[in-house]
Amino acid sequence: MPQSHDKVVVFGAGPIGLGATMVNSADEDVMQRLPELRGAGDSMFPGKAGTDIYFDAAGAPAVINTALTAAMPGVRLGVVAVHTTNPCQSISSTS
Repeated sequence: MPQSHDKVVVFGAGPIGLGATMVNSADEDVMQRLPELRGAGDSMFPGKAGTDIYFDAAGAPAVINTALTAAMPGVRLGVVAVHTTNPCQSISSTS
């Protein structure tokens, strides 16, 4: 269950992402911006964002890979977007 202190990232600029801080992945490095916006992760996981919950509201398979690459162990990933293909097929085996 989400807590009031949880740090959340929403991928997608539609109705679910309205009002969120915008990061344009075409112009910015998402992996660099997430720690800048949400703080660094636990010192055991350097380079990871200090985010507790990720929401995929974009429906782009790359979002799943980006979220899992940026995430510290134990975070939650919610997929609320409609994917036309299986997004898990795009997950990098090196993440």
